[in-house]
Amino acid sequence: MKKKAVLKVLGVLSTISVFGGVLAGCGGSAGRSSETKSAVADSNAELNYIVTHANTQTTLILDPAVDYSGQKSMNAGMTEALFYVDDNTHEVTPWLAESIKQTDNTTWVIKIKDGIKFSNGKEFDAAAAKAAIEYIIKDGNNKRLRGLLKASSIDADGLTLTVHTDGINAVVPNVLADVNMIMFDVNENSDDYNKGLTGTGPYILQKKDAEGNMDLIRNENYWAGKPAAAAIHTKSGLDSTAQVNAMLNEEIDFVQLSGTQGADISRFEADTGKFDIKQFDQGRLFYLYINPDAVGTKDAKVREALQYAFDRDAIVSGVYGGRASATTSIFPKDSRFYQENDNAVSHNAEKARNLLREAGYTDTNNDGFVDKDGVNLKLHIVNYSANGFPTLSEVLQSQLKEVGIDADLETSGTITESLKSGNYNIGTYAYSTQTDGDAYNYLQPVFKSDGTSNFNSYSNAEVDKLLTELTSTTDANERAQKIKDIQNAIYKDDDTHIFLCHILSYKISRKNITNMTGPFLSDNGDNSILYKIGKTN
Repeated sequence: MKKKAVLKVLGVLSTISVFGGVLAGCGGSAGRSSETKSAVADSNAELNYIVTHANTQTTLILDPAVDYSGQKSMNAGMTEALFYVDDNTHEVTPWLAESIKQTDNTTWVIKIKDGIKFSNGKEFDAAAAKAAIEYIIKDGNNKRLRGLLKASSIDADGLTLTVHTDGINAVVPNVLADVNMIMFDVNENSDDYNKGLTGTGPYILQKKDAEGNMDLIRNENYWAGKPAAAAIHTKSGLDSTAQVNAMLNEEIDFVQLSGTQGADISRFEADTGKFDIKQFDQGRLFYLYINPDAVGTKDAKVREALQYAFDRDAIVSGVYGGRASATTSIFPKDSRFYQENDNAVSHNAEKARNLLREAGYTDTNNDGFVDKDGVNLKLHIVNYSANGFPTLSEVLQSQLKEVGIDADLETSGTITESLKSGNYNIGTYAYSTQTDGDAYNYLQPVFKSDGTSNFNSYSNAEVDKLLTELTSTTDANERAQKIKDIQNAIYKDDDTHIFLCHILSYKISRKNITNMTGPFLSDNGDNSILYKIGKTN
């Protein structure tokens, strides 16, 4: 299939270039260029891969009412979105939609491509798209996407979908390109969407077990062409080590690894005759939530000491084998949204110890840990199984011990619930900061007072005001500057987040896998390329 033309936005915001927001480093090997192998793919071949790993959820959830679940059905080939963010141009590009046009400040008109059907044979039109979007964003469902889209009403007429927004919203196309804004038949399995979703995608779910492993078969009537593989089998709930072992043991055909320890990647690099390896940068940020409401980190002096306690360079080299860049800022240096954190401090163990003394903490019983009123300062670090975070947490624990702070570790099966509960001092987290081709998709959930990923009750009136203004800022240069202003406002007073590093990601496939284009199964890009992936004998 020929590459789609890049979306051109018409009307009031014709000059808007938020769609061109640079996704740091996602060019070159991460692009959707042709990589077809010379051997003919076996049309009867079956593919095996990971559709989700041990991360924020322990089981596979398909219901898009749960945030970040929609992409799992897309990654399995069941569903697709109206648009996607192109991995080469970083532009919002049509997929199920044909075009988008803004007709006034609060009205966006989307044309749906003609002739697309759900895998059950029903027509996919504007009414079907409206029903899917309204389910995802209705009150009580996906709060993040509801807050980003800001839809006041949605109209459907044939193949014309019209989204009316509550005020000017410059990022409507970006939100519609979010890999969790999936299109599916809301009337199928409406009693429980976790049974399976019926979408427009290249594969049809046949079976899903209790662990979330799935068997899917080719959608013979797929609108974009005959899918290359006859069937696919997905695995769920594997942590990074299990994914690496599954590849090495030939249990799966391809995998995307992000935040994997350097030694694991080296195992594949040692056998390039068997594996294809591509490195790319998603602008994926690894950082820590510090809980200002928990015993211990409630003390501002202790939170300040933590800013000095962690050695980022040692973390990058020791945990991730140099396959990351240490940072004190939100966005990578090659991002158009990058703003240096002028208030950042460097690792300084002695400074951290002095701040603890100022807070009244000293080691009175010579056990190596500081205490006050006879009680040791002991912090609770919560992590999850992905991204090498259990190992990272052990390093954090060791670096805290160096400054006299005791810490215990917990690996959570549902990190978001653990963070929401408030039962932690330090929480590890990863976020792809520019997945929708813009910066709002990260800044709003994490730093808005009512943001869905604002797990440590961060509140800054200036940041809230600037984020509100950002939704109606359409000029590209003004938008980039406002995003930098937001970061400066955060850096000025924030001691509840510690930015550690930007991590590199790796797409690894067997040599007999064809058409592995783009950062497949990533948090951004066109995951619909699944229908092109095949296998040679």
